[in-house]
Amino acid sequence: MFKKVKCVYLADGENSSTQSPICGLEDFTGDLSQEVLRCVSYDNDMKIKIPKYEVKEIWLPEWLAVDEYCQNYINWKFLWAYHKKSAQMSETAQRALIEISGEMKYWLVQLVASDTRSPFRTNLKEQVLVWCAKKMNNDTPYAQPLSGKQMDCIIGNKWNYKATSEGVSRSNVGVQIESLV
Repeated sequence: MFKKVKCVYLADGENSSTQSPICGLEDFTGDLSQEVLRCVSYDNDMKIKIPKYEVKEIWLPEWLAVDEYCQNYINWKFLWAYHKKSAQMSETAQRALIEISGEMKYWLVQLVASDTRSPFRTNLKEQVLVWCAKKMNNDTPYAQPLSGKQMDCIIGNKWNYKATSEGVSRSNVGVQIESLV
């Protein structure tokens, strides 16, 4: 399910703690003993010597290559930070959802990674997973898995039950639903 890999990080920012992964240790050809001058932190401009390269052990899904992770590590880290079970989603779901931008990615990961109880949310989750599989095969004409109205249902703050210009906030969704019954 997961593998532990050694990844080389480059001190590429102006502060001592700013680092980015560049490659796996086995692919590194530079000198690990090099040092550079960097600021102590964002609010302390005193220069200190730090190692230019640092080797760190990180956990990655079995199917994810170190080089692929390094090329897009910020998006992978955000995807995995959206839900505690998101790193356990299928490879297809992760690869498709990482391409979606903005708030929509957050809500779709919440839906796919969580355990659904209602038949409606289960249906939406299955629809997203089918879209993910089609997306990976370049077999869907749609840029996103759900319609705007379906996304509004997931987000829970834009349902417009009475066809008015007023939205329904999360705090009064229950009141609105009770008034419809």
